[in-house]
Amino acid sequence: MKLLVVGHSYVTPFAQAKYVAMKALSRNLEIRLVVPHVVRHVFAEYRPTLSAGLASEDLVVVPSWGGSSNMTYLMDPVSIARLILRFRPTHVHIEEDPHSVVGFETTVLASTLCPKAALSFFLWDNLNRNPSWPLSAIKRALTRFGMSRARLVVCGNRDGQRLLAAKGYHGASEVIPQIGLDALPPADGGDGRVARPTGDTTTIGFFGRMVEEKGVLDLLTALSRLMDRSWRLIMAGDGPLRQEIEATWRPQFGDRMTLLGPMSHADVQEHLSGIDVFVLPSYSIPAWKEQLGITLVQAMFAGCACIGSTCG
Repeated sequence: MKLLVVGHSYVTPFAQAKYVAMKALSRNLEIRLVVPHVVRHVFAEYRPTLSAGLASEDLVVVPSWGGSSNMTYLMDPVSIARLILRFRPTHVHIEEDPHSVVGFETTVLASTLCPKAALSFFLWDNLNRNPSWPLSAIKRALTRFGMSRARLVVCGNRDGQRLLAAKGYHGASEVIPQIGLDALPPADGGDGRVARPTGDTTTIGFFGRMVEEKGVLDLLTALSRLMDRSWRLIMAGDGPLRQEIEATWRPQFGDRMTLLGPMSHADVQEHLSGIDVFVLPSYSIPAWKEQLGITLVQAMFAGCACIGSTCG
């Protein structure tokens, strides 16, 4: 099997790890991960880095142009076309929305240059967003075009799968979150439980974007009512609310609060070892709801008690 994957997520070794695992499971699997030369995220700018376990030819960096959104960037079509003709994939997996510029671009190139290859998509979309005309018509047309050529659509969550059916796609679909995690080895080599910090103070953690829909203010308000208890709070991330947290909540909580900057998913795990209770109190708004909440999953693996919500 010769698998060509297109997606901006795979600029990091953390995301590439699932393909390292796939190669270990199937020795006859050849992979080409096609990524843009830069990804501009809300927290940082990422440049492609090769994961241990992948060969240098497995990661193909292609020049890209466009905005900071994964919906609007374009990868060099000549480079992708040359790769397709040289690699001759049996499967093309597009981890971008079918109505995105790069999703449409890859669908056209794959359909033209390797029409016998099986085409599939991965989608996170779990909200029926309807932009104003004419963008709504363009979105519907591009989505129909991509879905008509797909043999499989992998959804990151069940809401996404239900939305897919509501939009008229009745082909094969599966629910598999995009990023996998390795189970952590037992810290004490014993019964599999991670050793937690000892003492009377409960350490509470929140790692994520500091925006209202993540429930940050709800968490802080709740803790302000528990000042008679022994706790400390560790928050990591950035966003519009950080200035308010610095100005209003840090003076109130004093040394009970530790504010860290944004960190990658790969770095989250090491900080979770000092957390007793991890909280992600997200709530849905018209334009957004949780697609997975991977930090909650990481916290579960780390042995933290977890408080989440029904959002997404």
